[in-house]
Formats: sequence, structure tokens, C-alpha cells
Amino acid sequence: MKRIAIFSFWFSVSILLNSKTFSQKFIDAYYKYNWEGTPIADDASFFSHAVNTDSGWYRQDFFLQSGKRNLQMIGLYEDKENKISNGVFRWYYPQGELKRFGKYKHGNKDGLWLEWFSNGLLKDSLSYTNGKYSGISMSWYKNGYSKDSLNIDDDGNGTYVAWFDNGLPSEAGKYKDFKKFGKWIYYHKNGKPSSVELYDDTLKSFQYYNENGLPQNDTALIIKEPAFPGGNKGWNNYITKNLHFPERVSILNSDHIVVVVEATIDETGKIIDAEVIVPFHPVFDKEALRAITQSPKWIPAESHNRKINSVIPFSVQFGQGFY
Repeated sequence: MKRIAIFSFWFSVSILLNSKTFSQKFIDAYYKYNWEGTPIADDASFFSHAVNTDSGWYRQDFFLQSGKRNLQMIGLYEDKENKISNGVFRWYYPQGELKRFGKYKHGNKDGLWLEWFSNGLLKDSLSYTNGKYSGISMSWYKNGYSKDSLNIDDDGNGTYVAWFDNGLPSEAGKYKDFKKFGKWIYYHKNGKPSSVELYDDTLKSFQYYNENGLPQNDTALIIKEPAFPGGNKGWNNYITKNLHFPERVSILNSDHIVVVVEATIDETGKIIDAEVIVPFHPVFDKEALRAITQSPKWIPAESHNRKINSVIPFSVQFGQGFY
């Protein structure tokens, strides 16, 4: 684990973990912020400890932050490579709040899966059978409004309805054999239809409408990811000029560290709901969060002829070179 020295009060963080494998009874490993394996503890954001038990490989993953090991995930795998999940799994936010809970059955999600926002409000209630949606599943926004609702049987036949965070409809349609079927209607955030689409295994036809509800002659099927004005070069220029290395701090044992911030780019291009999902130390986490939240507006994502929210992770690097 990288260490930092904060000269104002001579604070340093360090962590000593044994990464040996003992006769295949224990497997310890380090991972970078993006879950790429690394043999170097100083480059790691996560530490994993797996124990061979009678029921399988019992694994615990930890955040490495501020000299502490905070639990990130706990679960059971059938195999030593930890590829086939089998049993109850729990994931946690960096500060310890429960993030997600659910069960795998031989590698497939099964039964009820729940997910919460970091403030403790319920985010998702999803139902699975053998890895596929089954029964009633629902999601919510942070403001408590319903986000979507799916009611589907084991054969993949059902209905889906979604809403914007202002309570107005976002889309609605039916599924057949787990594929979109028949008429699907999508809406602008003002409640006017944005697209009417017909499906039979695949998309057969569609008609776009502008925000006043009038048909559009443009027949191009547009799907766009969010983008920063000026592209990657523009974003790199912004980060280089606006990300500040914390004062009276130095990094020991490494030339850089990475903090990951997850944020939503809303329909207007504004960054909202930003939070640190891979921390390092509060002084760096705070600065990474500040730089992301103060970003100029982005060009929002587009789908089904309307602008939509999109959630993306930002990897913020401190040290030599920037994100």
C-alpha cells in the first residue's frame, strides 16, 4: 500500500500484508484500482484473501485506504480461480455501508438481489432465476421516485415501465422470450414522446418526435455516449489545470496514486451524485471529488432520440502524469 506523509502533523499510513500462498489453503492477492492484478502492494487499491473450505473458496476483498482494510466484498466460489460464484455475496461501500446483497447458484444470479445507495435508501430490488430476470423487479432514484419496474415470467414474457427522476414516464413496452416485442414508446423528459419503435426479435421500424411532440423527418438512429467538449484532449486539459496536489503531502513508496470517482452526467450535461468508490486517503479523495464535481457541463448521452442520464467512473491520478 502506498504511503503518504502529511507534514503538518507528521502522519503516515502503511499496511503490511502477507501475500503468500500456503499449500493452496490460502490465496492472497493485490489489485490495482481497476482490478488488474499486481504483485506490488504499493500499487494496490484492493487486497484479496481467499480460504479453501469444505464448501469452496471463501473470499474477502478489502479496500486499502488510510492504512486500513475496509471490507469491500465477501462471498464463496466453487473454484480456486474464483470464477464460479456459488452462495451469498455481499458488497460494501468504502465507509462500510452495505451496497449489494444477493445469491449465486453455480455462477448464475438466483433469487432476490438488493442494492442500496450509500445513504441507505433502497436502489434496486431484482429477482432472478438461473441468471435471468424473473418475477417483479424494481429500481428507484436517490430522491425516492420510482426508476423502473419489470414484471416477467420464467419464459421471458412480461412488461417494462420506466420513469425519469421527475416522475414522468421514460419508456414502456413488452418482452417476449426476453426480447423486446411489439410497440415500445420512449419519452422526452417533458412527457412528450421521443420515439415509437416496433420490435419482432429485432427493431423493425421507428418514428422520432421532437420535444414538442411533432414527427421528425430525420430517420438516423442515434446512440451517443456522454462526451466532454473537446473530447479526451479537452478533458485532460481540464484535469491538468484544475486538479491540485494536496498541500504539505507527499507520496511514499510510489510515484502516483489513483482515486476513482463515480458520477452521473444528467440530461443537461451536469455532473451530479458524485462519490468516491475507490478511495486512497481523505485528502486525496476530497480533491478528486472537488475536481470532478466542478467540471464544466458535458454533452449528455442520447438514446431513442432523447437525452438521458449516464453513470461513469472517473479515474483521477495524482503524481507524475494526470488522468
